[in-house]
Amino acid sequence: MKHKIISAVILLALEAIIISLALWAGEHFDIPTNILVLDIVVLTIMLVLGGYESFQPLFAMVFKKLDEVASLGLRWMSLAFYMFCALVLIVLGVIIPISFFFQLIGQVFLLVILLGSYLMSSTTAGHIAKVAETENNVIAARQSMRTAVRQIKDELAIISQAPEYIKEAIDDMEEKLRYISPCGNPEAIAYEKQFADIAERVVIAMSNLEMNEEAIKKDLLRLQRLIENRKNTYN
Repeated sequence: MKHKIISAVILLALEAIIISLALWAGEHFDIPTNILVLDIVVLTIMLVLGGYESFQPLFAMVFKKLDEVASLGLRWMSLAFYMFCALVLIVLGVIIPISFFFQLIGQVFLLVILLGSYLMSSTTAGHIAKVAETENNVIAARQSMRTAVRQIKDELAIISQAPEYIKEAIDDMEEKLRYISPCGNPEAIAYEKQFADIAERVVIAMSNLEMNEEAIKKDLLRLQRLIENRKNTYN
């Protein structure tokens, strides 16, 4: 809350400076009132957008809005271009007698270009964020297989005199999972989900190893086949 108040005070102070300078320029350069008002409005738009874009990176990173973070560079470039052109038009309006109508059309045109570039950058950034999210999901899916094997291993650790073939099967799966790369193929995702489901079933069954040993043995074989199938599945 304190930062918001400070930001608001700074923006109000800068706005007061803009108005004071505009009134001073209007008096010394004999600028018509309608053009002076237009210049103040344009400078205020620059101030508001500049202030917003200055604090936007902080909010975007805090709230983890990937699309906004990805579009920062494009928006800053667009805003810098707009501010430069708008200031040039204001200065030209002071040096060269340009009618209010043409100055208004020019400033509106620049603002439309800025809004269009913002829309384009937002669309591009949204695509970038979607790709990044998909990649994260793919990596998480692969990681779920390793986590599932680790859970079986943890469950086995508390069982005394566990059969050697279970330990060997777990070691074999851990080794093979090291060489599996992330893959967004639907078939690979299906293998990963099936693997997690069977692994969960094995963990539950190991609570009564003596009774469920045969079922566990079959499920371990299924898990090993799924790893082989997943290993041979690519994008």
